[in-house]
Amino acid sequence: THTGKGMMLHYADLPESVPTALLRDHFRAPVDAAGTALMLESSKMYSKGRKGTPKAGEFGGDNEKKENAASEKIKTAAKRFLYPIYDKCVAAAEHDKSIHGQ
Repeated sequence: THTGKGMMLHYADLPESVPTALLRDHFRAPVDAAGTALMLESSKMYSKGRKGTPKAGEFGGDNEKKENAASEKIKTAAKRFLYPIYDKCVAAAEHDKSIHGQ
């Protein structure tokens, strides 16, 4: 249910949807081209990595690695308990995206 007070964003739409759909369209915050460029550039950096640590550098997704490491019991439980919730979240994100014309 859409209340107009919140907004769902799909992970696949990140980080590009933050300056436009979230800040500009949802919160009505002014975001110029320089601010957008800075946000998108900053989003490439791995949040848990600091200069001089082994994790420093650009962010890289690890979904495939985690999915391959999961046991069949975990995958079955995820399909049963998590996918229905996930599907509702994706539908809400798509709904909110359509409201903001994206």
